[in-house]
Amino acid sequence: MLGQPKKRALAALLLVAAAVLGACGDGEDRPGNASASGSGSASGSHAGSGSASGSHADEGTTAETIPASEAEVTVDVVLKDFTFEGIPSTIEGHKILFRAKNDGPTEHELVIRKGTKELGEIHGLAAGESGEIALELESGSYTAVCLIGSGGARHDKLGMVFNFTVT
Repeated sequence: MLGQPKKRALAALLLVAAAVLGACGDGEDRPGNASASGSGSASGSHAGSGSASGSHADEGTTAETIPASEAEVTVDVVLKDFTFEGIPSTIEGHKILFRAKNDGPTEHELVIRKGTKELGEIHGLAAGESGEIALELESGSYTAVCLIGSGGARHDKLGMVFNFTVT
């Protein structure tokens, strides 16, 4: 049998383990998450601007979410089944505000990737909702994708992918 000090140590260890596991969540908290503003308009408030930052040495890319007011370029994106409209093939400027509006009948999100690294996202926009995120991106090639799944397939697998370059 365990003595009283060992029982306390074991209880403390279990509490720490529970706290760590609880903080892990369901895997939806990707870098640079932004929330929907729900205004129904891409020009709403900055309620969806992200606040996290991260660096991804894995691919030599650093991306940082920034306040929307610091953006040099605004890209208005329309999300539809299964396309992105409004993202130019080349974006001139590194501080970019992505404003997205879901004009499709199903839920969509906008995830910005460099290779396989997710640098920021506007997630979970229902039909008619809007959201935004401002990112500072290095020069290079990027991909916008929607990773929402419906009907047995993810939207990116159904063609909701767009490649662009930042200069």
